[in-house]
Amino acid sequence: MSLRTRQRDKLIVQNYTDTVGSEGQSEWAKSGEPFPVTCNVYPLTASESESLGLQNIETRAVHIHFGGWAGNQHSTIEYNGRTWQQVGPAIDYTKGQRTGHWRIIIEPIAKKKAVVL
Repeated sequence: MSLRTRQRDKLIVQNYTDTVGSEGQSEWAKSGEPFPVTCNVYPLTASESESLGLQNIETRAVHIHFGGWAGNQHSTIEYNGRTWQQVGPAIDYTKGQRTGHWRIIIEPIAKKKAVVL
C-alpha cells in the first residue's frame, strides 16, 4: 500500500433529502444518521475575498480509494472541526485497477456575519 492510498483522514457525512414543508415548499431535511468516511484530504485552492469583509476562501480535494461516495451535493461534511459542503458532483476515476478512486471537492460553509447599519 502506498503513502497516497493509505487513508489517513476521517469525515463525518450527513445526507439530506428534498422534502415538502408544512406550506408545500421544498426544503432539505436530514436523511438518516451521520456516518464516518475514511479518506485522504488534500489542499486544493486558497484565496481571499473582500466583498463582505475579509474572508478566506479555500477548497480541498477528498480522495476515497476504497469504497464509494455515499454523500451528494446537499450533504454536510464535518472535517477538522469545521462544517464543509460538496462542490459539484463526485467524480469516479475507475480506469485503473490500482489507481481508481473517487474525488470530491469540498469548501467550508460560510458563517453568516451580522451586518451593522
